[in-house]
Amino acid sequence: MVARKAVKANEEKKSDVRTIKSKRFGTMHAIPGLRTEELSVLIIGTMPLIVHNFSRKLREQILAKHMGEASEGREKKDPIANFHAAKYISSEGWEGIPASGLKAGIVQGFMKGAGAFKSDAKGGIRVHADDTVTNLVRLIYPQEPPEVAAIPHFPNETGRAPRCREDVVRNDSGVVDIRHRPEYWPWAAVLRIEFMPTVCSERQLLQAIAVSGFKVGQCEWRPSSKESLSGSYGTFRIADEAEINALDNGKLFADYRFARPVLQAAE
Repeated sequence: MVARKAVKANEEKKSDVRTIKSKRFGTMHAIPGLRTEELSVLIIGTMPLIVHNFSRKLREQILAKHMGEASEGREKKDPIANFHAAKYISSEGWEGIPASGLKAGIVQGFMKGAGAFKSDAKGGIRVHADDTVTNLVRLIYPQEPPEVAAIPHFPNETGRAPRCREDVVRNDSGVVDIRHRPEYWPWAAVLRIEFMPTVCSERQLLQAIAVSGFKVGQCEWRPSSKESLSGSYGTFRIADEAEINALDNGKLFADYRFARPVLQAAE
């Protein structure tokens, strides 16, 4: 009986193979694509999200140096220009975070005992970007009313979305520096994840997302950062039904009230 089943399975596999006659390439073969499923999930930030994109200006300076072009010398620091340059901007103009970082975080969420292996998840899941040009997933956050948006940004402000955050950090060389980066709070994002059901089940994937939100986080000063043991930013959770309904009705974060931007004391 076992032998007959094996023969039948082999016959089915052979029948799946299609032979196509090509005028340019002769005989070509094809089989049905891999079976994948897609899952959409709304994540809600539980701590502020700090982002730091590698600015285009800095990339151009590094490239010019590698090409042997003369350096213009060290420029004066412009906190607000650095703040805007640190944002992840899509080709359509909206702000987001890298889909690759979200995928990496979810893969780390497949912990030992989860029933699915991290090594398999690495190649078995995809986080689809909302903008394939920049590979970004769109951020959802309160939109500033015109009277607030018209106010110029300043370092270490509050009452903005995103706000210009100022932090004292140490470079890789140990030199103290001051960074100005965007901080989003509150924030959310809709993730569209394609996965192979042979790698993990829907529940195992959701569990990995939940673990990632609590233990890994996203972007700067996150819990999983190798450079810091104190990181707690960029964490998130899976949204509940009321929050999903609010998003559908365009009312997620509708109760957020903007106060007039003020200077915040240094942390």
